[in-house]
Amino acid sequence: MYLVLGTNFSHIVAASTLAGGMNHYTMQTALAVMGITAQSCKSSYHQYQYRMFPTLILKAEESAKQALNAAITHTVAKGKKALTIGFDCSWSHSRNAKQASGEFIYLEDLEDYGHKAVVAFHVVEKSRVITKKGKDGTSEEKVVVHKGNFDASFRQMEHTILITLLEQIIPVLEKSDLLLEVCIDGDLDSNKTLANVPIVSEIYADLKHASKNI
Repeated sequence: MYLVLGTNFSHIVAASTLAGGMNHYTMQTALAVMGITAQSCKSSYHQYQYRMFPTLILKAEESAKQALNAAITHTVAKGKKALTIGFDCSWSHSRNAKQASGEFIYLEDLEDYGHKAVVAFHVVEKSRVITKKGKDGTSEEKVVVHKGNFDASFRQMEHTILITLLEQIIPVLEKSDLLLEVCIDGDLDSNKTLANVPIVSEIYADLKHASKNI
């Protein structure tokens, strides 16, 4: 393996944890076991990751568009009238996190895909605001250090993602004269939204999610 002169290993570590689905603590522990104790602090680690997010999100959206076209072709070829998808959301670490992503997952097997294909993808993120002391040393002022695309409550994140995904996918399905069958976790707001969308022909309960809530 050859390394370019000036390679920032902290950037590589931050990127590898994203790719591997690990958190900062897990990677920190693994490196320490190997004797690497001089590591970047938590704030620097997350700053490195934030810089990667725009590119990762863009690539994920491009991949989802390609998968949607493949899923439509597959559905039409089988003579079906509806695209069958599942809706899922994930938070960065908990349900009151400042960032959440959601996707529509095609529930049938596509050729050349070793997994269920994501056919629509969206990320919502609240702005990050810190409080600093004013120039007079006594007053306080709020400073936006990262501008997000979502300002509502945490409870509305999942519903907002669902609406955005529908807006992405409906125009494409209408061109192919396809309906939509959705498997969802039974959230009342989401079910109500789907029930009012003309292109949605069926709504199924996600029993795996239901069992987690019992």
